Amino acid sequence: MGILTAASLTLVAAAAAFTLSPEHWYQAKPKKYDVQILTQCVHQTATCKNAHYVAIEMGFGSVDVTKGPCPSTGFNEPQIPLIDNSFNETFRFTLGNRTATVQVSGKFVSARKFKGRIKGPKGCGGTASFVAARES
Repeated sequence: MGILTAASLTLVAAAAAFTLSPEHWYQAKPKKYDVQILTQCVHQTATCKNAHYVAIEMGFGSVDVTKGPCPSTGFNEPQIPLIDNSFNETFRFTLGNRTATVQVSGKFVSARKFKGRIKGPKGCGGTASFVAARES
């Protein structure tokens, strides 16, 4: 029985492994958020086959809305390290005339899909879960 359990664990670990190719965009639009994630290598070279970083571009609110609880704004963060194909980062940015905080976390569950969660300003939708598919 111990051998069967070890073999089962090996099979599960092998099934979870995949290569996360660099230079692919993943996009989702939950609630009033627009999330774009770009997979990256530390140095973009022809020899890099597995991404270890992501860049995030986030947009908030509706286009051309300049007032209210979620005026149109956005930010980008160029280099966030991946640990086991996941990350959890908190960002501060300007939202209208105040400083706001947003937390973005998630995990690449395959080479083509990212499952994430945003915890942001209530006026922009507050907390939202999302699935971002790779754009080809």
